[in-house]
Amino acid sequence: MSDCRDSHADGVNEWRPQACVANVGVRFAVELHHHLVSVLGDAARSEADISRLVRTPLQQLSLTTLDAHRVVVACSPADLLQHRGPADNPEAAL
Repeated sequence: MSDCRDSHADGVNEWRPQACVANVGVRFAVELHHHLVSVLGDAARSEADISRLVRTPLQQLSLTTLDAHRVVVACSPADLLQHRGPADNPEAAL
């Protein structure tokens, strides 16, 4: 599964939940959803939303969901959302 990228002239934002989720042994969106429900309760996004969140480019994300995701997969926001400038991204020059 590849990471999701959002390209801009000044670099690339990569949404990298797969790497963090794999580190804690969660293999499927349904497992991640169950963990998020245990942290957020009724405020957790639906299982379908979590599946899209993991596999598609990020359009928007609440800080509450980002924080819960961070707690569940035991990583920092910087691990989940990484910005690389043009010098770090050879594809941007193409």
